Amino acid sequence: MNLLVSKSPRELVSEVKPIVLPIASIENHGPLPIGTDYLIANCITSRLGEDCLCAPIIPYSVAIEHRGAGFTITSSPQVFMLYLRDVLLSLTSMTTKVIVLCFHGGALHLAYVASRLVRSARPEVEILIVDFWSLVREVLSRLGIRADIAHAGFTEASILAACNEVECHEVRSQETVKTLGAVEASYILKPWIWSDKPEAYRVDRTVECSRSLGARIIEEIVQEISRLCEAMKQQNS
Repeated sequence: MNLLVSKSPRELVSEVKPIVLPIASIENHGPLPIGTDYLIANCITSRLGEDCLCAPIIPYSVAIEHRGAGFTITSSPQVFMLYLRDVLLSLTSMTTKVIVLCFHGGALHLAYVASRLVRSARPEVEILIVDFWSLVREVLSRLGIRADIAHAGFTEASILAACNEVECHEVRSQETVKTLGAVEASYILKPWIWSDKPEAYRVDRTVECSRSLGARIIEEIVQEISRLCEAMKQQNS
C-alpha cells in the first residue's frame, strides 16, 4: 500500500481492493523477540495474494497485561481506540471494505468498538475483524492437534520458526505436544496479566517448536485471509 499512487476518493473506492489493516504489539515475550506479534504479522501479510491490499502494520497497541514484566510498549485503551477509529475513517475514504487483522489479543475488543463507531458514521462500509489466534485455534482443531497456544509458547514459537525469525528446540513428534493449563469454556473471558503466567517470561527457558506445524498454520491462515479478500472484492464488482 505504501506504493499506491494518490487518486481522488471516488476513483479509489471504485478501483481499490479490500484493505487489510494488521495490528500487532511490541511486548515482553520471554525468550522470544519482543516484536513477535509484528514479525508474525509481517510474515503473514507478505504472503497474501493480489486480492488483498495490505496497509502498513500498526506496531504498537494495548499491551497493559505485559507492562509489569518490562520490555513492553503500550498505549492506553482510550487513546488507541480513538487512534484506530481515525485510521479506519481514513482507510474508508479509499475503500468500503476493510479487514482488521488482529495479531494481538489486547487490541481485539478495542478494534471492535472502533469499527462500530466508523460504521455508525458510514453505514455503507463493511469491516471484518479477524482474530489471528482464534483462527490459529481453528486451524489446529481442523488438523486434530492439541497444541499449546499460551503466550510465548510452543505454537507461537513454531510460527516464528517457520517465518525464519527464531531458532528453537525442534519437536519431531507432535504427540509430545500437550495443551498447557486449564482450558476455559468458550463463553468465558478471563482477563489475565503477566504475573498470572510468570514462567512464560523467563528468558532462560527452552522453547520447543515444530517448523512443519508452523508452516502448515501459516499456509492455512494465508489461504483463509486471501479467501476473505477475494469474497469482499467480488462484492465490490
